Amino acid sequence: MAEISQLGPNRLGWIDRTKGIGIILVVLGHLSATWAKFVFVFHMPLFFVLSGFLFNANRRPSEYWTAKLHHLAVPYLGFLMLFNLKPCAALLLQMSHGLATVNWHFFKNHFINQIWGGVKLTEGQVIFWFPPVLLFTQLVYYHLNRLFSKLALKILICISYLLALANQWFYPGIQLPLATNVVLGALPFFYFGASLRQNQGSVNLTRFLCLIFLATLVATIFSDLQLEINMRTADYGLPVISLLSALGGSIICFRLAEKIREDSLLSKSLMAVGGGSMTIMYGHEYFMNLFASMHLSYLILTPLIIGLCWGIHWLLTLNHFTSAVFIGASISGDKPSKNGLRQS
Repeated sequence: MAEISQLGPNRLGWIDRTKGIGIILVVLGHLSATWAKFVFVFHMPLFFVLSGFLFNANRRPSEYWTAKLHHLAVPYLGFLMLFNLKPCAALLLQMSHGLATVNWHFFKNHFINQIWGGVKLTEGQVIFWFPPVLLFTQLVYYHLNRLFSKLALKILICISYLLALANQWFYPGIQLPLATNVVLGALPFFYFGASLRQNQGSVNLTRFLCLIFLATLVATIFSDLQLEINMRTADYGLPVISLLSALGGSIICFRLAEKIREDSLLSKSLMAVGGGSMTIMYGHEYFMNLFASMHLSYLILTPLIIGLCWGIHWLLTLNHFTSAVFIGASISGDKPSKNGLRQS
């Protein structure tokens, strides 16, 4: 089996397949309590590992910041404004009947929470913690990688993880704006992905991590150990064990995506879903709430919600403006790098 970091040129296919697998697991985990028990072991760390794998250290700081803000911050603000159209309309409607009729307390709390982000966002916006954390993780890692030696970087990543555990176990009340405290817990996953790309992950290590992941899945069935990771609330599960398990689960997803035949229907479907993964990420909980009263099985809701979100993604790509605002594509159109990967 080829090492992940030695995959051939133009491997954009397996990247999108991995994102497709990841976002399907995200939707499943939010729809089914049974699936959540297993999916939450690794599903969000997977995206940070993948982002780390795509990390490009060769960009100039100004270029890197511009690209990251465009690809992540702009769509975040775009979807945030889209989700606030209804409350803004309600505020204007109440104001039209006189300022005395406005529920100022409700709107003040609502818009403060929207600005704060992270754990303050609820219902259809719960997943909105992720894009800002991914953005800040990429920016912090970029500068740490530039400023420190490899050894110093490893030490800083270990310190970051210890601080994340301190946040979880001793200071759970510390929840910073835009969930930026979660960057401490995300950096180890990002670093691992970057290390895989640099061919620093040995065969024995990756096999060991995969075994830890499989053992964790068994443990979730036969024990009451809390091994799940809920990064939104800075809950990183069981120290070290959950970290290693999430890394192993990410590797297995990488392997599965790489092994799927390029021209198969499964591959094309996963690549399509992966290509629209961020739109699905933003939109799936809105549709979950919309269909909640229908009490449909997750077997029906999962493809239905993913299909609806992907359809919205496709519509957004038809216009340069909506593509730039909601997807983060440049007006001139994004192009993959020479090796076929969209670098981070």
